[in-house]
Amino acid sequence: MVMNGVFRVLSLYGICAAVFSFLFHPGDNNWMLFGGGQLAFTALLGLPSVMSRKIKITDPLVFLTVPVTVGTVLGSLMIAFGDSRRRTYVMAEWDVGDFAQGMVFMLLSLTLISIGYCATRRRIKLENILPSTRHISQRGIQVGLMIGVAISILSIMSYVQSTGGISLSAISKKRAVEIASEGEVVYAGAGYIRMLIGISDYLLLILMAYYLKQSPRLKLSVKVQLVAVFLLAAFLPFISSGRGALVGIFYGLLYVYVAYRDIRWSQMIAIAMVPLIIFGVMTGLRSEAQGRADEGGFVNPLIALPESGNGLAITSTTAVLNSVPERMPYQMGGTLVSWVFAPIPRSIWPQKPDVSLGKRIKAEIYQRPVLRTGNPASFMAEGFMNFGLVGFLLCSLALGSLARLTANSFEAVMQSSILAPVLYYTTSISIAGLTNSNFSQGFVRYIADVISCLIAYMLLRYIIARRSSGQKLIGQQVA
Repeated sequence: MVMNGVFRVLSLYGICAAVFSFLFHPGDNNWMLFGGGQLAFTALLGLPSVMSRKIKITDPLVFLTVPVTVGTVLGSLMIAFGDSRRRTYVMAEWDVGDFAQGMVFMLLSLTLISIGYCATRRRIKLENILPSTRHISQRGIQVGLMIGVAISILSIMSYVQSTGGISLSAISKKRAVEIASEGEVVYAGAGYIRMLIGISDYLLLILMAYYLKQSPRLKLSVKVQLVAVFLLAAFLPFISSGRGALVGIFYGLLYVYVAYRDIRWSQMIAIAMVPLIIFGVMTGLRSEAQGRADEGGFVNPLIALPESGNGLAITSTTAVLNSVPERMPYQMGGTLVSWVFAPIPRSIWPQKPDVSLGKRIKAEIYQRPVLRTGNPASFMAEGFMNFGLVGFLLCSLALGSLARLTANSFEAVMQSSILAPVLYYTTSISIAGLTNSNFSQGFVRYIADVISCLIAYMLLRYIIARRSSGQKLIGQQVA
């Protein structure tokens, strides 16, 4: 599926919405914000859409379009014309005029992402790096799958026990490990346990790729196996309010499927709606768990997503642009290397610096009390925190260039290895994740995901390897 035509339509819509807003409502900050927000489509997609290169639906630029739609396009609509308690909360002390000014910088950032994407031509020769998937046997898959499932189940049990157990009242409630330190409670994410739990996610995606590459049709037994692994992978995100993680599993399956099969637009849209519905249900469950009974039940995901500050949020970006260096001094690159502390468990060093900037942003920029969670900002906003406007612009260019480098590198090997679409998805979604997280946080998550993926691969590949040269090999093109 080629996205150039869709991108052109979205770009044209952005221009029309902006022209209507600016011409018929000049000087009205609400309409200026709305028009600028819709113009985000044009800033990001306009230039790539007219390139001679075909942009496939598996391209990282497609992933970047999602957070821009949520945080910028829908976010501007929510701020300009919404009227809810969540809107008041995310606006904090800033008014619509402040967000309209922030939108100017947002459009500049998106334009630079687009330029960085279009200007990048280089690729990494992944055919020399990707591990071979030859010699994978059916028996080896079954044994490796049993071991991987056992590891995931034991890890889930350990995580649930360390975060308060499981009960109906705790369904879809955020979880964290509580550690007592110096008279206060510190919350840890149990990163190593979650990495082992994540093995089930990648068993699911690798198996999906294996079976799709092996046969034109999936047998009933294979479908049952995939559903069972999916339920295991989805269990922890569901009970811990991991809405993004659960949606990510769905889209990962869709991504791998599209890599090997053609799919009609009607089917694509119908399938893509399923995770959105689940997101709405889980948002309602989270609201009930947090005592907001008036917000329980199904919540419209198109409203809940921007109100939650998800995506490339105009709210957090404006807050950073208006508060640094007055409330938070320039970090001079410090936040970009905080990932070095990540391998140290918080149980050993309770007071270690947070890899995520969310809590600092909430405490210093929003000046609100912090307990477990914070207010994340984008990689571009992090650039501003470190080096001002220069950092903001350079990080925008870097993100676009990284997206295109990833596309150039993976598209050449998509049919060579069943690991290629899985790692392509992981890398693409990690790049898109930088629109709502700082670099160190995104980098640590990506490394953890890659490790989980490689563990899953090694279980399937090395437990019982196929040795007979007369048997059919999977992915034999890779050396």
